[in-house]
Amino acid sequence: MGALRGSHSAQRGGTTSGLGAARPPCIAFSARIRGWRRPDDSHTETPLHWAASSDDVAVLDVLLDAGANIDAPGAVLGGGGPLADACGFGNWACAKRLVERGARTRLKDEAALGMLDRVEAAFLDPVRAPTAEEITQALWSACHGGAYACAEYLLQRGADLNWIGWDGMTPLDVAERDAPTVLVDWLRTNGGRRAEELT
Repeated sequence: MGALRGSHSAQRGGTTSGLGAARPPCIAFSARIRGWRRPDDSHTETPLHWAASSDDVAVLDVLLDAGANIDAPGAVLGGGGPLADACGFGNWACAKRLVERGARTRLKDEAALGMLDRVEAAFLDPVRAPTAEEITQALWSACHGGAYACAEYLLQRGADLNWIGWDGMTPLDVAERDAPTVLVDWLRTNGGRRAEELT
């Protein structure tokens, strides 16, 4: 999951719910939403990915109501489902709606969204027990989402506080950009450093 600033549509020059010529409106493709791909794109995003990465909850709901696959692969951020794009771009309204409507979550999604109950449950499930890499990535994601309680819990579980992750940023870097001051202060108190201080 990357942590790119701004919506996907803004970066790609399109809109999700408008009728501009930059890209086709998702709703107009309701009969083909399960498999539609933009012919000029090398990635395999679906209209649901576009809605999620543009934080367009209204279009997201229309697509899901029409039968879109909520976990369809093809995210521009790592190839995962629409939730991966929503969390990666920091589009929390769509991310939360996807979870409400049944999207599968990974530990880092749960951490980013502050879902401490699910984060804790992952460590109690021997089948799902997270790896050291997953724990560290989840801490980074918690800092991206401003989820203080999840970040604190994951540090206690052995996460690397100074992992340089997506966009070349440490948890402190991304927290300074995206999170409340209380989380930034907590990271500093516990030894968090910026990437420029580590390289």
